Amino acid sequence: MDIGRAFNAPFKDREWLKKTALGGLLFIVPILQWVVYGALIKYIKRVTAGSDELPDWGDDFGGMFKDGFFVFLAGVIFALPAIVIMIIAILPIIGAALSTGADSDAAGALISGAGGLACLLYLVAIVYIIFVSIYLYAAIAHYAMRGTFGAFFEFGEVMGKMRAPGAGFWTAWLMSIVFTWAAGFAGGIANGILSIIPFLGSIAGFYLMGCVYYLAAMMSGNLFGQYSVKAYGLTPAMPSVPSAPSAQSPYAPPPPPSAAPPAPPAPPASTPQAPPATTPPAPPAAAPPAPPAPPSEPTPPAPPAPPAPPSDQG
Repeated sequence: MDIGRAFNAPFKDREWLKKTALGGLLFIVPILQWVVYGALIKYIKRVTAGSDELPDWGDDFGGMFKDGFFVFLAGVIFALPAIVIMIIAILPIIGAALSTGADSDAAGALISGAGGLACLLYLVAIVYIIFVSIYLYAAIAHYAMRGTFGAFFEFGEVMGKMRAPGAGFWTAWLMSIVFTWAAGFAGGIANGILSIIPFLGSIAGFYLMGCVYYLAAMMSGNLFGQYSVKAYGLTPAMPSVPSAPSAQSPYAPPPPPSAAPPAPPAPPASTPQAPPATTPPAPPAAAPPAPPAPPSEPTPPAPPAPPAPPSDQG
């Protein structure tokens, strides 16, 4: 659980002054206060996604109003048993006071007994309210994760997430109480100082108290966003938030991307092939020259034919 991150995150938003100014105004108006509760739900979701930027009031105002109404309604439902117990506690005292007669001793004993019963019932109501205040913080985170009104009353699952190892619920709950108490203390001092100014000072102090309560609510939302990441097994993300501009270097928007044409793709690298190995042809075998043929002997001339004998005529 990073407490420093939760405390510093609202002030790192570039528009934290504008968002806090409107958040303080919404917080001091009874019905519109539901929108701040809805912004708390939205901030828990945003932190689980890795962003510490405060919710923008122009982004789904109606959805934040609906979520805030559900938070308010769940709180009223959980507070009903304590209200009933307190009413039951005060009834015997009223009855004893109305039944007082001439016997003052008996009436005093009756009132004393009724007062003792009322103190016991008030103690039960206080213990119940403490338990509900603890449970309601976890139920709000559970509603942020589930998104349905019935998530407030999933007691087994909510308490199981509270007991998740390493989730840090008790740290988140305790520091939320500290942030809320500190906001009330600082707002009360500011209200006391500004109340010196007649009328307008009291209004300004009341408004300033709404602003610091809004900041305390966002710090608590950051804590329970961190708790939800671990309790619900979400993938942790690095926190990101637009930084507030410093006095030395005012914020400048990033330059637009250049319109340079994309570079042509590089030709595929080709591995040069080695020339095929050639075997030089073997030199022709030199055959020894054939010996010349012997000269042929001259053929003797044929003898002349003998002359024919004279024919015998007559």
